[in-house]
Amino acid sequence: NSYLSWLHAEGHISDRFRIKLLPNPAKPLGALSDAEIQRLVMFRPHGRIARRTWTIIVTLLDTGLRINEVLSLERSNVDLHGLMLRVRGKG
Repeated sequence: NSYLSWLHAEGHISDRFRIKLLPNPAKPLGALSDAEIQRLVMFRPHGRIARRTWTIIVTLLDTGLRINEVLSLERSNVDLHGLMLRVRGKG
């Protein structure tokens, strides 16, 4: 709005108008409690999709990786014996 006021004052635009502000975004989700993390870790999935989702969740919890980094993991970048993940990501 300051920029629009300046444009009007300098004669670059003839009409003086203002842009409505967007509503405040929703509050971000809070961190998981210890009990919620315990429930996630102790959960035993049944079925391929549930097992994949659970594996992604515990990998996120264990490593602190970003979701896109976990989703881009390939089998060749996972060393279960050496407990290593090779990740391509930011930084």
